[in-house]
Amino acid sequence: MAQKTKALKDFIDRIVSVFRRGPKVDQPSEPLAEKPANVSGKRPTIVKPVKAPRTSIKTSLPVKAKVPGCPHCKKPMVIKVARTGSNAGGNFWGCTDYPKCRGIRAIFPGKPNTP
Repeated sequence: MAQKTKALKDFIDRIVSVFRRGPKVDQPSEPLAEKPANVSGKRPTIVKPVKAPRTSIKTSLPVKAKVPGCPHCKKPMVIKVARTGSNAGGNFWGCTDYPKCRGIRAIFPGKPNTP
């Protein structure tokens, strides 16, 4: 047991000594010039990438869907995603005045959304 501990300690000491003095690096074959000949004193021009326009991920409804009014307060409704219950992950219409108004409507695919 003592021999394994001593061998491990020696191994760790060798690793630590390498990190303290740094790895050995070969010298370059030719000395580097202080400044390359083709470099001017100007800073390089930075070109910003062109951002692509964002596209909507939601494709379950047509783009020009008619927004229904809330059955309780008649305010416009928004599409929401059910998080719990039997319809979890499904879309539904929810009132924009939530939590004061809890009016909801189901979204039926293929049928027009009429108020």
